[in-house]
Amino acid sequence: MDGFNTTLNQGGNGGGGGGAAAKLAVSITYAALKALRDGGNLVPGTWYRITDYHTTVSPLITDVRSADHQFDVIVRADDASHLNENGYAAHHEGDEYFAACKLEAWELQYRLDNDNWSRVAGTFIEDDGDGYHMRKLGTVEVDGETYILWDASEYTEDYEITRAVSEDDEVGTELKGYDPETGEILDEGWSSSIASKFDVEGDGQGTILMLKDEYGNQCPYDFKSIQFKRWAVTDSQQGREGLDGKYMGVLNNVPTNISIEDEDDFIWAYTFSSDATGSEDQVDYSLDGTHWVYGNVLAMAPRCHERFERHCFLWRIQLRQPFWRQLLQKYIREQLQAKFVRERLPSQLVREQLLPKLIREQLSVQLIRERLLQQLIREQLPKQLIRERLL
Repeated sequence: MDGFNTTLNQGGNGGGGGGAAAKLAVSITYAALKALRDGGNLVPGTWYRITDYHTTVSPLITDVRSADHQFDVIVRADDASHLNENGYAAHHEGDEYFAACKLEAWELQYRLDNDNWSRVAGTFIEDDGDGYHMRKLGTVEVDGETYILWDASEYTEDYEITRAVSEDDEVGTELKGYDPETGEILDEGWSSSIASKFDVEGDGQGTILMLKDEYGNQCPYDFKSIQFKRWAVTDSQQGREGLDGKYMGVLNNVPTNISIEDEDDFIWAYTFSSDATGSEDQVDYSLDGTHWVYGNVLAMAPRCHERFERHCFLWRIQLRQPFWRQLLQKYIREQLQAKFVRERLPSQLVREQLLPKLIREQLSVQLIRERLLQQLIREQLPKQLIRERLL
């Protein structure tokens, strides 16, 4: 990982960098560590182990939740006022969920402050235009008048504003842009009004910016706890089997010939859940490295961490990922793994029977080749043989 601290012994008895850091770390609560950081009282070079970290999700994001599988976060102080975002994970005392996982091999990036993805306490409003949310920051004086100041950073990309003001916080009150550098209210460019107001109690305990497990699976969030709503779909495409009735749909973002008939028919699924048969007790396949859940890297635009639309981007990932996994698990396991590994299935049969089937399922040829190649290499077939017979 670019920029990741490697000063600890990665191969010693401590179980890697995370294991060594855990031995050196000072156990501390989130609140106590934040107080040290805010007061400039961190000890440079010291590892701190946050023993009460929980992954939280802003209540403004209604299609995402945290299953709250707890682990400790280990970070190091760069100086008296700054913590390095690169860190490690460790088993939380009393936890059984991760008992079989090698948390000492995990790598993560963690920010002590909460962003719009994590739970942030305060008073929030929703505007009646784009449906964006804004958090109350306090008040500001403009030309002798007192206005309520709102964090309008969600609008920055579309309207080039960072703050908004209103005369009060009641529903229906007009909102206008505000320039904090000049102290002026912007009468042109953007305006809206308050559609609803609500309070959020209790901050989260920092934000996981990236998590990489011992199997090389990497996401820009805590994919061990974060769950997404996934809806049952109806598949109207002729000749395709296996998708109808599966919980693989995303509201307002479904491909051709796929539809969601009942918005109340959904499950909460992990990033690497099972084939989604409707069970409420979903299994996270990334826990034990089975089912070919290795080396999956999900990327995200950097600014998504600062915008509530972040979860929409995650949904687009969730839309694609279950479809190829469903099909690959079914067809590769049944037709390729059993036959190609044991019988050296001729490449002509692979091309004529397997690849056309997968292509008909709307998978790109490049994606098919990449996933098949990875699986065959894990089956310890020579790379040259794989390329000659398959590619």
